[in-house]
Amino acid sequence: MAARTYPPYLREKARQLRRERKLAIDELAESLALPRTTIYYWVRGVLAVRTNDTYFRARLQGCGSIV
Repeated sequence: MAARTYPPYLREKARQLRRERKLAIDELAESLALPRTTIYYWVRGVLAVRTNDTYFRARLQGCGSIV
């Protein structure tokens, strides 16, 4: 099976959305109509922590459990 190639602008758009809107992998895949695995490899170095998310706030503050 041959590898699928996507236009470079899609990769850059995915990275931009990840940085600016802090979208999750699933959200990016849905909005760009691309496979999750492709999105994962494109944005794996781009941090997108949602600070208003209870789980991530607890993790950033060093709490081991969420109450």
